[in-house]
Amino acid sequence: METGPIDGQNEDSSRSSGAGQAKSSTAPKKIACLVCRAKKMRCDGAMPFCGYCTSHSHNCQYATSRQKTGPKKGYLRSLESRLGMTHALMRAERLFDRIPDAGLEACTSNAVHGVASATPMATGTRGSSSTADQTTSPHSSGSGSVDLSKIPTALAFTTNSHLTDSYPSGECINELHQIYFSKIHPNIPIVHEQRYLSTSLSVSSGAIPACLRYIIWSSAAAISDKYRQDENELYRRARELVQADEMSSYGESAVSLAHCQTWLLIGHYEIKRVLFPRAWLSVGKAVRLAQMLQLFRLDDPMINLKRIVHPPRDWAELEECRHVFWMAFCLDRFASMGTGWPTILDEEDIITNLPLSNESIDSNAPIRSTTLQQACKFENVESLSAQSIVIILGSIAGKNLKHLKRASRIGTSGQSYDFWDAHQDMDTSLLNLGLALPEHLRLPLGIEKPNVVFIHLMLHALTICLHQMAALKAQKSGNLGRLGTESKERCVASALAITSGMRQANHIDIATMHIYTPFCLFVAARILAERVQFQPSISEYRHALMFLRQVLERLKKTNPLAEIFLVQLRLAERAKEQREDGNNDSQDKAQGDLRSSLSFTHSFQYVPDLISLSPHE
Repeated sequence: METGPIDGQNEDSSRSSGAGQAKSSTAPKKIACLVCRAKKMRCDGAMPFCGYCTSHSHNCQYATSRQKTGPKKGYLRSLESRLGMTHALMRAERLFDRIPDAGLEACTSNAVHGVASATPMATGTRGSSSTADQTTSPHSSGSGSVDLSKIPTALAFTTNSHLTDSYPSGECINELHQIYFSKIHPNIPIVHEQRYLSTSLSVSSGAIPACLRYIIWSSAAAISDKYRQDENELYRRARELVQADEMSSYGESAVSLAHCQTWLLIGHYEIKRVLFPRAWLSVGKAVRLAQMLQLFRLDDPMINLKRIVHPPRDWAELEECRHVFWMAFCLDRFASMGTGWPTILDEEDIITNLPLSNESIDSNAPIRSTTLQQACKFENVESLSAQSIVIILGSIAGKNLKHLKRASRIGTSGQSYDFWDAHQDMDTSLLNLGLALPEHLRLPLGIEKPNVVFIHLMLHALTICLHQMAALKAQKSGNLGRLGTESKERCVASALAITSGMRQANHIDIATMHIYTPFCLFVAARILAERVQFQPSISEYRHALMFLRQVLERLKKTNPLAEIFLVQLRLAERAKEQREDGNNDSQDKAQGDLRSSLSFTHSFQYVPDLISLSPHE
């Protein structure tokens, strides 16, 4: 059979069909021009101008690349995740309200754990919240847990009581943030405002822990007439959340800068609300956290050898860490000065430079700072911020406390020279600091800055404490001559200086004043009350004392610590009256009646005994 030609024809046809398929597969696909695509017309795809555009004289253009259609990658998954977390938050909040206090801890560990990461350094910029696996018990699978800090603060529940299931509405949150950063933040600048506000709207793993948000809201609500009824609930929730972080896993999720900031703000709030036992423990936790995070050696060149957390990402974050540490240092000193209990931090171990002003942090421009030891030489005080001067005063307050304690333990013979030597050193430091302050850190030029007002008041309050002990020492040693008289006059001069400073700052919003302002006013009022008793004819002392009482009455509205000092003033006056009458029984009864009239009698045993710090004759 003759099959050759037929086979050849089949081979040729297969070759031609294969070539045609190859040609069609390599031919570029036609795409519609932009005009036809916009008008939804059928485009022939002719180059360089399609038929439709040519016939209608349109400017025909083709896209250089195909545009992808459909939803963005991961959009639906992210939306589902956010909805799931929202429902979980609502269930967790309702669960809190249904469970009694005895079972609250068990509920917290299951429903609201997971609000801080193990090793963050910034407030909310790196891992401020634990993941589900990290927040469960060490041997659990972590299923069903939810990270509450990932819920955006813009989540709004609108009610007339400002809170729904203890979560403020979006409008309330904005107002509370404005109150906090305008009135509280200048005195305790431990949170980077811009980064906090930007991160508070984030749902990423770097969102701010819920405990920090709640204590910020509580601190702001405490000085707001509109939200004051919500402060206790917000404070309670902040404590529950931060304690839940400590109990999750091995507790590593609570070792973060954000949690250190939380405990500082909790301690600050508790001091102001006259919760002295809690405040002492909260400040202690903040100080220990600062030590664990090695914030006391941020400028140590060898710190990288033993670092247990991530280093700061940039200069602004490093400066925020400095602010946090030095605020812990100040609260450690001032709390010890009020209670008489020992401090935790040792200045010789500190290798962290002093913080700069808030304006320098916001500019994110690195500026060289100085150490505490260099600043105490008072050579370049004009380059220091107001916060740095407050830190120097805190350092002097700690030394003053040690000086007074040692003076109360030693006798009057053999060691008196050591006392007067230390007294002279601290008195010189206070005088040099007062003389070295630049004009912008003095009154009245810096009257609008709360820290500048506090610098003026605390500088003279420490002078009074120092010289009252000197006067008492001179009296006990039987040498109440020039030294004793000079110390008493210095006390009176400082008391009048405190009164003058408060008169200049009388127009300032009392909510913005430093938390320890009542202490300074009380120390001055004690001196003036004594002078009024022995020199009633001098009206200057009497008018100054009346003014300080009025200021303390005003302060107790936003700072209940002022009421404690008002009570002590009344007790001191009644004690003197009873001593003059010689009736000790009526004296004890009057003091008991006065104390029982207070709403916080349970805390009165923890009131600082300032008689030991600022002794009288």
